[in-house]
Amino acid sequence: MREANEELSGFNRHAAEQHAALASRLSGHVATLNSVRNRLLSVFQRTRALRRRLLEARPELQAAADTADAACEREREQPR
Repeated sequence: MREANEELSGFNRHAAEQHAALASRLSGHVATLNSVRNRLLSVFQRTRALRRRLLEARPELQAAADTADAACEREREQPR
């Protein structure tokens, strides 16, 4: 019984060390992903604002924009 407890304790120590090593690496990855996400959201926001300003300045482009939106919507609805 004592031998099994020692073996289990050794495994638990090893698992804790591995977890600590992986946790620090994963937290770095999480920070990178959050940064990329925020930048991407900023790009989308600026793109929407630019599109809105372009359509305000050139209303004749509205038909083309509607056609492009419909095509994007059809593409989103297709199963992958």
